[in-house]
Amino acid sequence: MNSKAKIHCARTEDAGLLALAGALLLLAPANSVEAQFIYSINNGAITITSNTGAGGAVTIPSTLDGLPVTSIGSNAFQNQSNLTSITLPDSLINIGDSAFADCVNLADATIGKEVTMIGEFPIGSPSGLGGFTIPSSVVSLGNDQFGFSALTNVTVPGAVTNIGGDEFYICFARTGGNGAGGAITIGAGAFTACVRLTGVDFHKSVAGIGDGAFYFCTSLKAVHFVGDAPGIGRNAFASDAATIYFLHGAAGWDATFGGLPTAEWTPPSPVILTSGPGVGAQNNGFGFSIVGANKASVVVETTSLTNLPWMPLATNTLSGGASYFSDTNWTDDEIHFYRLAAP
Repeated sequence: MNSKAKIHCARTEDAGLLALAGALLLLAPANSVEAQFIYSINNGAITITSNTGAGGAVTIPSTLDGLPVTSIGSNAFQNQSNLTSITLPDSLINIGDSAFADCVNLADATIGKEVTMIGEFPIGSPSGLGGFTIPSSVVSLGNDQFGFSALTNVTVPGAVTNIGGDEFYICFARTGGNGAGGAITIGAGAFTACVRLTGVDFHKSVAGIGDGAFYFCTSLKAVHFVGDAPGIGRNAFASDAATIYFLHGAAGWDATFGGLPTAEWTPPSPVILTSGPGVGAQNNGFGFSIVGANKASVVVETTSLTNLPWMPLATNTLSGGASYFSDTNWTDDEIHFYRLAAP
């Protein structure tokens, strides 16, 4: 069984790591052209601002004029209906708002592993992308990220800590999705009118859900939460017919949430609850709850800065679908990490 959650005595391992700030200064002529790409040079790095090629399958190189390609500018490929696929290099860090908006025939996208921020992406017609996996390096998704998109499913990595408003506005062809992240705030209208969206799983604690975040998701059937009940705005699930599922032992859940019925659920694999009573430093150790299938067995493993191999600490049986773990020796090292493994 793969690791599902990790925490340590001082902070969660999945805490937000990156923030992008400041403005790029123009240090070279505003625009240059190499082959089909128009670009600007900012602080010794390339930003693609336009594509003059014939379309089809386009690969962006990692360097132009001997300089790294680090950004795709806002609207750079917008409305290019002849674009069928895009491959972006590992040198890329930022994708600007609406960079690929309304590319109605864009059917495939390969994103470099170093991207940390994505603006609106990528299309605006039901004939486009079917599914898209956001790279695990991404920590911020801008507003209107998938506005009017044709995505049928999206996987959001655990590092993401912000999802902007109107993120998936009117995703006509969307059929399912997964959300993940630490202390996520779902913006107002983030998933409004995703009429093909059938299910959303939030694998980390969600701090808040904005007004109308899932309004008029008429095909939505199930929303799964890990952690305590988050704050919720007005009409967050209005016009929906879903069931809200929460884990055994999580706090703040009532018979309804946002006007929808709630029920306990059993995750497919045991998970560590990173919020709620008993999580963190206690009088007799560092503890947390584990939830999963009734009577399942799971091994708690640990490592630290001074003890790099993962070492088993205890085998817990989830009686009634839950068990509590406490490490009385957690102060032996400055930082401890914990994970779950199969017995």
